[in-house]
Amino acid sequence: MEDEPFDIMTFTGGVPDPKPERRERQRGEPDGTYTHHKLMERHPEGGGPYGGRDNAVTALVGYLRERQFHYDLAVEYAQDWNLKHCDPPLPAHEVEDKVSRAWAEWSLSVREMYTKEVAVKDLLADRAKAVEPKEPRKKKIPWDWDRLQEEAAKSRDTEWIIPHVIARQAIHYFAGPPSSGKSWMAADLVRAAESAGMWMGIAPCVKAKVLYVNEEMGVGEYNNRFHLLYPDACRGLHSFVNENIRFTDPDDLNDIVDFVKEQSIDIVIVDTFVRVHNLDENSNSEMSQLYQHFKKVTDAGAALVVLHHARKGATGSLGHESMRGAVEIAAQAETVLSVENKEGHYTVKTVKQRRSPFENQINFEFRIHANSETDLEIRRIDGKEEKTLQEAIHEFLDHNPGVTSQQVADGIKKRKSDVVKMLQSMEDEFQINVMNGQRGAKFYSPRSMF
Repeated sequence: MEDEPFDIMTFTGGVPDPKPERRERQRGEPDGTYTHHKLMERHPEGGGPYGGRDNAVTALVGYLRERQFHYDLAVEYAQDWNLKHCDPPLPAHEVEDKVSRAWAEWSLSVREMYTKEVAVKDLLADRAKAVEPKEPRKKKIPWDWDRLQEEAAKSRDTEWIIPHVIARQAIHYFAGPPSSGKSWMAADLVRAAESAGMWMGIAPCVKAKVLYVNEEMGVGEYNNRFHLLYPDACRGLHSFVNENIRFTDPDDLNDIVDFVKEQSIDIVIVDTFVRVHNLDENSNSEMSQLYQHFKKVTDAGAALVVLHHARKGATGSLGHESMRGAVEIAAQAETVLSVENKEGHYTVKTVKQRRSPFENQINFEFRIHANSETDLEIRRIDGKEEKTLQEAIHEFLDHNPGVTSQQVADGIKKRKSDVVKMLQSMEDEFQINVMNGQRGAKFYSPRSMF
């Protein structure tokens, strides 16, 4: 006899609701009641109740892990759910990878099957907790004038780690599309903090200790980035690498806060925003909850620098308009820097800075120069002097006709991949002449020669 398809509603049906009063809550008040209903909606590649199918799959995996589903059962259910509710479905290997990462540090001893009996036990425990007597509410009393003067005397002016960019005990965002340069800026922040040097060649950074929470890159790529840029300048860096850190998980959050206090960490870098929580980033109320978790890190003494994805086509927009998700995300921030990448030319703009006047806000451009295959360098661009890639190629070909793409890249000191892409675009637009050689070789000359 074949096993019947697994259905979570059948699996948990008939169990009494431990908090029936939540049905009476006011509209818009967050209570987590409708997570399952939201998951059962359609999830397109962009949009939907979770802002896209990737976020929805992440929410589902968190939902299953929170309920201690056995790993094999979670994979099976997630694959079936993906086919039924994602439009189009994610590749099966990506779904399995998300589940595997969520269960990575969950030892076999606690991977118990979540049976109906366990569900009843958990729900009854929740009900008992709900009826426990609560401590009486402490009455809030406004400050009088003397109290105001007393508290003001205790406060201090903004303590900048990087002037007009990163302030101690505040939240900051680097926002941009994928591959826009956010992680390169974060890597240079590590180097500048370790050496008390200039960040991105534009602003001085005080010597600071850094904790990097990396949930975006594999360990090899993450490690290699520092070796390519600064092989000996980041030895004091502390990292969580693909540990499935969630700021919404009390244990994970306590680990981070304790480490910040014990090691006197000055900066915590988070890469990326979407991977360190299981909330709906399009919900203002849920993002307000996430802010309270972030605030525990800043209250411990560290500046929080979060790498976040931008809305499509919104680079350079004002405030929250440049960032994906709810308005509340940008509302939390001290600083929001918008980042974009056009053919290796990176542009950074300050779209929000709460404590600095407009004239002190920084905007700059940079590129990543390859000194060799194993040596990269971040160089700030002077916008008045820097030629565009296309202009540089035209000028080089005028003086050196009949050259290969490698010779062009070496001559103008640009990455070959960027040069090849631009040469193809210029060829398609008939801006240059191309002669085909043996074994697919191409030789480029200025159009004016023919």
